[in-house]
Amino acid sequence: MNRDQILRHLNKNGLQGKTLVQAWYFDHVKARDLIDRIIPGLGQKIEKQIRWETEAGKKALEIIKSRIVTLQDETGNRNSERVRMGNYQIEKTIIDFNKILIDGISISQFMYDNIPHLYSTAGWVDLSGIPLKWIRLQNCIIKNAQLSNGIFDNSSFYNVEFFICNLNDCSFKNCRIVHIRFGDQSGSFSNADLSETFVNAIDFSFKKWGGAIIKKISYFDLLKIAITGKNNFSKNNGYTSFLACNVEIDNEHNSYKEKSYYVIWFQETVAELTSINDKELSFKREVRRIINILNILFTKNWSSISAIFFSAGLMILLFSFIYLFNKEYFLSLNNFGDSFNFSAQIFTGLGYADIKPDLSKGWIGNTIITIENFIGFVWISLMLIVIGKKIFK
Repeated sequence: MNRDQILRHLNKNGLQGKTLVQAWYFDHVKARDLIDRIIPGLGQKIEKQIRWETEAGKKALEIIKSRIVTLQDETGNRNSERVRMGNYQIEKTIIDFNKILIDGISISQFMYDNIPHLYSTAGWVDLSGIPLKWIRLQNCIIKNAQLSNGIFDNSSFYNVEFFICNLNDCSFKNCRIVHIRFGDQSGSFSNADLSETFVNAIDFSFKKWGGAIIKKISYFDLLKIAITGKNNFSKNNGYTSFLACNVEIDNEHNSYKEKSYYVIWFQETVAELTSINDKELSFKREVRRIINILNILFTKNWSSISAIFFSAGLMILLFSFIYLFNKEYFLSLNNFGDSFNFSAQIFTGLGYADIKPDLSKGWIGNTIITIENFIGFVWISLMLIVIGKKIFK
């Protein structure tokens, strides 16, 4: 549900307001219950995020953002002074949310006193749902914060460590993450959305990662990399781009293995596909390009529906030319149109029509048909498996 749909649903059920904030806080208990009935858990998530759009929430958000910028500027000035004095040991900015006060009280207490709540986060500074978009964090340590459902879209993270922080279900869309990690076992990164994000280095161990939402690169984009020899994912083509990830796989938690293996596979595949060197001799370069294109048929993303139909088209086209160049072994085959239709019929298992192998010319015609028919059988089986997985996923 988007915001407009939520607002219409609340208005329809007696919660009046021209904006989502007004309608929600007309009766926040009822609003949360109405949304949770449609999608369990969504009401709490919306409430965590929408509270930052109230007057009190806007005040708190402005103070938090200002304090983050101030702390980083102060550390930057101290580091600059150290360098001028010949000391190149760089100090990290420590952003401890326990020490940030609003009107003399903690952030959590200020939010609870001024905005109706149905929940609390004992032991954490409650920043859940906070919209810290377009923020730049560099060479710093973030401490003591419940950041679940936070929105960090379009932000930059350079050498950032989270210590006693929870980032479950956070959005990191279109971010640039050069290096982030967790400094203890209490933090979590489960179900973080990394779509359209460029990732250079991040700790993907089970205890700290969980299951980040990764948008996999498409079959055709892989094919484009193989043809051009260039990786354009750093420009954010709607996919998560991994460059030098530190991947650890916990053998006891198989549900997270697939995503970890995908990160490893991505790095290896892109490294292989981008290995074309423009300075190499043209013949050697083109041979490598052809090999890369052929390898695309056997990648992990080969199991996508688009990959199956694309590869099927290539096979039908390939055998069309084989039939055309060997038309003396087939009856009634006169041109490319005939060979293409015949190839499609054999590949899909429809059988012979007007065109048939000329048995008087020997076994070659039948052999070619048998090979394509077998490949078509495998293709149809694979197609059914992939479609079945998508239906029952």
